[in-house]
Amino acid sequence: AVALGSDVPYRSSAASYLLQKSVIHERSHSRMASKVVGRDVPPEAGMRVESVDGWKGLGTIIQMSSDMTTASVRWDNGNMERDAAIGAGGAYSLVSTGPASARPTSNTYTS
Repeated sequence: AVALGSDVPYRSSAASYLLQKSVIHERSHSRMASKVVGRDVPPEAGMRVESVDGWKGLGTIIQMSSDMTTASVRWDNGNMERDAAIGAGGAYSLVSTGPASARPTSNTYTS
């Protein structure tokens, strides 16, 4: 097994994936204290966000699903993510980096 950190081996099962995400979350905790979207702050269209692992850079929430468990995010690099977790199944993948700005008017999606 390839080591993810000093003590967490990589495995290809769903449980191992969730464990790896938890380790990433713990390592990033000080950076995102009390700013997890959907858990610590309510999601809003226009809110500036970052992925919890920091790999996707910065983006903007375009809209939320009707049950408020996922969000559509337009990343600053131009990519779109339609199912960013903001509470779906207890998962959270976004951290707020600032308040909502002007509400986006284009490139929205409907689920």
